[in-house]
Amino acid sequence: MATGAVALALLATGTSGTQSSWNAGVVTNSTGTARSAELAFSHAYQATGCSLAARTAATQGCAGSIAPTTGATAAGVAATDLVTNNGTATAAHLQAAVRAPSCGPVKHDNRVAAGNPLLPRHGTTFHTSGGPMDGAGYVTLDGGAGSTPGGYATSVTAATQPGAGLVSAGRLSGVGVWFKAAPGTAGPLVSFTASASNGTGSGDRALYLDAAGKLRLTWNVTGSSIGPTSSSYADNAWHFAYVTFGGVNVVALGVIPQVTLWVDGTQQATTPLISLSPTSSYSGYWHLGWAPTSVTGLATSYLNGSLSNLVIINVGTIPAGSTLGKPTTQAAFNTATSAATDHWVLADPGTTTFTGTLPATMTTPCAKVTVQWTFTNPSGTATATVPLSTFADGTWRSVDAPAPGGTQTSTITVRQGTGYSTDLSGLHLYAPLSYRVQTLPAGSAWSQTFTWAGAAAAFIA
Repeated sequence: MATGAVALALLATGTSGTQSSWNAGVVTNSTGTARSAELAFSHAYQATGCSLAARTAATQGCAGSIAPTTGATAAGVAATDLVTNNGTATAAHLQAAVRAPSCGPVKHDNRVAAGNPLLPRHGTTFHTSGGPMDGAGYVTLDGGAGSTPGGYATSVTAATQPGAGLVSAGRLSGVGVWFKAAPGTAGPLVSFTASASNGTGSGDRALYLDAAGKLRLTWNVTGSSIGPTSSSYADNAWHFAYVTFGGVNVVALGVIPQVTLWVDGTQQATTPLISLSPTSSYSGYWHLGWAPTSVTGLATSYLNGSLSNLVIINVGTIPAGSTLGKPTTQAAFNTATSAATDHWVLADPGTTTFTGTLPATMTTPCAKVTVQWTFTNPSGTATATVPLSTFADGTWRSVDAPAPGGTQTSTITVRQGTGYSTDLSGLHLYAPLSYRVQTLPAGSAWSQTFTWAGAAAAFIA
């Protein structure tokens, strides 16, 4: 009881009178604020766009490309992308970055000779299905008015046609391709030239549609030809054109061919039994959808149409066109052309790349094209002018992001670099791009990533 009374007395004393030792009480702590923020971005480019609504984390695959879609020049070609911050996260709390994981030339796979793909160039659209023969793949080449250069493709390995050792009696070689073209279309389906691209040099074995949509064939550098066919095949339907080169070896003249053109399994044109127009023999490359106008006499070197299953057969005895007919399935076509030297099915997605040996003038193509990526509002440089192969190393390169409601301009410029060769012209260099924006601190789970990884996203050399 006594102890309790003392305690109460002390308490009363401490809280009475002037309170000289306890005249104020203030508690101070760090400012604590809270607000909601949204992470939402959009991209506008090449007359299209790609966006993500507000969310904590997401990845969006985008159509088309934010890189230039025309071939590189010495002065440079550029493309812009408008990046808009549609959210409320402030620029001070955001960090953007861009990258490309790898780079390589796109290929059309060769079913029987993997080291000799066709390399697509310029305006090429890839289709993995929807073509002839139970929906086989195909490519559409842009060779229409104003498309110069148009789309085409070239083989990687130089070969001599007809092949060495095949200059004996009997058929020497065969060339076949499926095609579809609209009425009024004139242009080459396939040719053979000494150039690894569409440069100058010897050219022949050109199979093409003339101005009336009829097929013609020119098979040597002096202009020997057969055709036209009696019917037009520019009718928006798939057809299979096939040429056989037969012949005998004549002393002093060389191989004297008998050349026959078949369409859908029916003979349409042929030379006399013994022709005095020998087959030209030189080292060259196969071209899909391109031939020199000096060989065809056409107004254009390019085809505006679709092609599927280019096949080359260089054996002692090759199947006749009536034997091949017009196959209805890809499997049947593969069986019928089992002796093929080269067979490009043309069913590729446009994103597979060739890692094999290229001609000397075409080595390391990604190192011979440069890229520069800059930003304005806010300004920044993801990469100064460097070889595309240097940029495409998988490294995220940081840039500042726009403020809420702001639009930043992204500009990608592509140029011909050191060592660039005209044989690289138009190659599709697949280097898929990504743009990522994150909230700070770095490594935050709040992020949006946009990727351009389809066939249309390839850089054009």
